[in-house]
Order: sequence, then C-alpha cells, then structure tokens
Amino acid sequence: MRITQLFNLTLRAAHSESTFPGNEFLLRAGYIRQMSNGIFSSLPLGKRSIQKMEHFLRQEFNRLGGQEVDLPSSTPGELVLDSYFESVSLQLFDSSQPTSLSYLIDMVKHVVRSHRHLPRLLYQIQPKTLNDTQNRSGFLSARSITRFEGFTLDKELENATQQYENLHKVFQNLFIRCKLPFKQVEFNKQSTYPYAGHEFFYLHQLGDVNLLHCRSCDYWANQKTAPSFKPELQPEPLYPLEKVHTPNTKTIDELAKFLNISTSRTAKAVFMTASLVENSTIIEKVVIAIVRGDMELDEIKLANAIKARKIRASTEMEIQSIEAVAGFASPVGLKQGLIVVDELIPASFNLVAGANQPDYHLMNVNYGRDYQAQIIADLTLRKEGDPCPNCGDPLEIQCGFQIGQMTAPDQLLSGTKGCNFQDENGELKPVIIGSAWIDLERVLACVAEEHNDPYGLILPFSLAPFQVHLIVLPSKNSDQPLEFAEKLYQELQRARIDVLYDDRKESPGIKFNDADLLGIPLRITVAEKSLSQGQVEFKLRHEKEKTSVMAEEAVSTCMHNLLKLEREIAQAIAKNQS
Repeated sequence: MRITQLFNLTLRAAHSESTFPGNEFLLRAGYIRQMSNGIFSSLPLGKRSIQKMEHFLRQEFNRLGGQEVDLPSSTPGELVLDSYFESVSLQLFDSSQPTSLSYLIDMVKHVVRSHRHLPRLLYQIQPKTLNDTQNRSGFLSARSITRFEGFTLDKELENATQQYENLHKVFQNLFIRCKLPFKQVEFNKQSTYPYAGHEFFYLHQLGDVNLLHCRSCDYWANQKTAPSFKPELQPEPLYPLEKVHTPNTKTIDELAKFLNISTSRTAKAVFMTASLVENSTIIEKVVIAIVRGDMELDEIKLANAIKARKIRASTEMEIQSIEAVAGFASPVGLKQGLIVVDELIPASFNLVAGANQPDYHLMNVNYGRDYQAQIIADLTLRKEGDPCPNCGDPLEIQCGFQIGQMTAPDQLLSGTKGCNFQDENGELKPVIIGSAWIDLERVLACVAEEHNDPYGLILPFSLAPFQVHLIVLPSKNSDQPLEFAEKLYQELQRARIDVLYDDRKESPGIKFNDADLLGIPLRITVAEKSLSQGQVEFKLRHEKEKTSVMAEEAVSTCMHNLLKLEREIAQAIAKNQS
C-alpha cells in the first residue's frame, strides 16, 4: 500500500491532555477516530489490526472444528420478557454488556435433537454497542466494539471441559501473540444461577474494574464477584426498641459520630428502583436493600438476587411513595417495597436504623423481631483490607481493564429452558453449554497503552497493520533512490510481505516522525547517500540501533527479520503451552 493512496491523516499535535498515551497515539496515527463519547470509528490501519486478530481466532477455532454463525445482538420481545435470561445476562456479562446467549439457546433448542448432533463448537465475530455511558478512558472503554464470542455445546462434562481448555489456550495465545501482559482471574459465583470461569484483565492504575490481590499468596479476585468477608459474630440479648433524636445525621458516619458508636453497629438502607418481570410484564419496584453500616452495597449482587433486568438509584419521590424518609429510613414499619437484606444482617444484633421520621433513629433494631425481608443474600462488596480467603493477609486493590471472559460449561443454562438432546438410551438430557468472549478493540487499545514510547506506537509484529514501512528520501540530484525504492516495493510485494510505502514528497523529518508514530515493526529507508555505497538502512521499531544492509540483500534480510519476529511469538506460545 502506498501512503499516497492510504485513507489516513496523521496529527502532529497532541489530540488532548490524555493520561492514556496509547489512546493518544492511536488517534494521532490515524488508526481510529473518535465520533462521540465512547464511540470510535476504525480507519484502515485500525481495521487491519482488528482483522489480524479476527484471522487468528477464526483460524484457531476452525482448526478445533468450530463453525461460524451470526446471532442477532438485540433480543426479541418474547426473550426480553424471560426473567431467567435477564438474570443470567446480568450474572454472566454485567448489565452493560449485550449477550447473544438467549438467541443461542433458542437456536440450539431447534437444531440439536440427538446425541449425534454433539459436540459442537460455534463462534461469531460481531460489532456491538455497549450500554455503558460512563467513559473516562477513551478507546480503552470504547462502547462501539467488535466482540468475538465462542460457544461450546456438549453431551458429556469431561469432553466439555476439554473444549473449555482448548478455548482457554486460544485466548491466552492471542494475548501472547499481541505481547499483551494479562492477568487471569478465576471466579466461582454461587447464587440462584451459579457460574464459574475465568476473566482476563490488563492491569492499569486507571482501569475501570477493581481487583482484589493478596501479595502473600497471589490470590486474585474481581471485587464485583468475590464473596464478601463475613466476620463471625457473638450472639447478644435483644434489647427493646428505643427512638432517639438524631438531628442532621443523614449519613452513617454522621450517625456513628453523633451516637459515639462504630459504623458496624448501624444498618444502612439503600433504595434502588428495579425493573422486574412479573407474569410476563415488566414492572418497576422500589427495593430497600439493608447492609451493615461498615459495608458497601454491590448493585450487581442485588440485581442478581432479585433477578432484575435493570437497576438504578431511587428518586426521592419514589422513596416517599413507600412512606420512607431518605436519610432516616429503615424497613421497620414499612408495608410497601421489596425488602432485601445482606446475609450478615440476621446475625447482627441491636443495630441502629432509621425511624422513617426526620431527625430520628431507632436503637436496638433486630431482624426477625422488628422486621422481615423477602430475600436474604450476599449483597456487599469485598473491600481493601479484608483478609485473604487463602492465607488471611490483608487484600489490596489493583485496577484493570477487562478484555475477555470465559464461562465454564454447565447444564443449568439449557436445562432450565428445555434445551435438551436425546442420549443413546433415548433419555432427554440438557445440553452442556459454555461461552467465552473477547473485545478486540479493547485488546488493541491495551496493546497500544502497553507498547509505546515518547514518539509513538511500537506495535507487535502480529498486530501491526503492515510488517514493513518502506521510506524513500527523494534526491534533487538523482532519480536512483526513487527508482530503487519502487523496485524494492514491488519485490517485497511479490515476496508476500505487507509493506506500507511512503512515496510522499515530504521532508525526511516528517516521514521519520510518521514512521515512529505508526509503530510498524520494521523500517527500511532508501536514501541517496547509503544507496551510493550500495546499501539501504534497516531499523526495527523497538530497537534504537540502525543497520546498513547491502541493497541486493534487502528482501532476504527483510524476510529474515520478519521470520525472527514470528519465531519469537511461536516460542512464547510454546512456552505457555508447556
């Protein structure tokens, strides 16, 4: 490809005061263009990098016997009103991430009838728009993404586990090929619909996901799915309720300070409005979630516990509609709303809670005696400083960006919806389904963030849009540089090398600056001075040194350099698999 024909424009100045240099260089180099908050377009350079990941994943999944499908990204009305799918969607993918799982199960129900139809491996590569409206990290949190999704279908758990391991290796190999350091985090969520698997993160101090880490034993967990730390409590005698005047104490900290007690001796009421499905109809209901004052509510855990489609903070008018008083609320005496309590509340005695009256609280509130809940569940976040479940040392918070997830194969997803097959004995059994996904734009963004220097991108060989950046420096005295560069360009193409040829009539400074900005692995420079000595200049983007190569050996030396880069990737993958 000649740069004069490439649909691209590099930017000299910084695009913004960004704290993410990789995002900045992708914009300046013309890989992407920001259209609006969280929405990006991929230009030809960016598209070529994405396509390289797509090609690798297609190749690997096809090698494993995979077949490509195309499932819709929006869910039809009859599936939208299915509370089961909505709750599973929240658990497996978070409410901000659309899933094709409901369509997949519906499709499998109509295609898979017999054990002879299993096992199968399906996958799709599809553009999606995530629902998250918060965006503080540019392309690293892009809402417009290309998602690779894989689905395993099996009749035996042993084989399904092997399929899962195969997919696991493919995902790991993709990250290794892209030279992207990743943290693999296991999860095992026990709830109404339990699920387990692995999540993949790129660690970054400004990441949008909090991870819990133990330095002593290297335990890792996603804060959103980690089981909460529940201290053992000693029983106490139940004291009588007592109303106390607590002016201007709307927060837990203000209340604890006013009464000179620990926040652990208080009950916090959090009001959320949830979209629920009842009798195939979506309704909104105010939820009163009760957690201890020293803990924080996890909204995703709450949504999972009540099987909510969506959940948001309640308005003051909604709180008043159930006769509660914001800042002084508790479930004591309330006859409306859905009451949900954290599993620690029934074991916590004589707590201070709101009196549903301005400037008043109740002392010695006890669950069971003073109020009941419709649901008891784990509702709280595990936090920094909690003991590690493995060794007991304090946990610390590290941040990261999630780049993929794998959910272990299970029968529950299909069995609940009648997605069955007939085994060899004629018995109906549920199909064992596993799922996995990777967001390709986010992988590119993370690689750009990891591999750059003050001058631009340093993209790995397997992800760069071109393998070679050929530069010619025209001479006023001779046509020889242009003629040789043109000949070399044709020879590189005949050798099936992806080459970007800078044939512009620009100064050497502009050409070299653009080459550093674009980050293509190998740069070849044809100039009058070196050519007069029968040489051309080679420079690998990740190295500072330049080397001179005999002009007639340019193609063979180029192939040698590229094979060396490819061999390094193969060795890293082999090391991971050993």
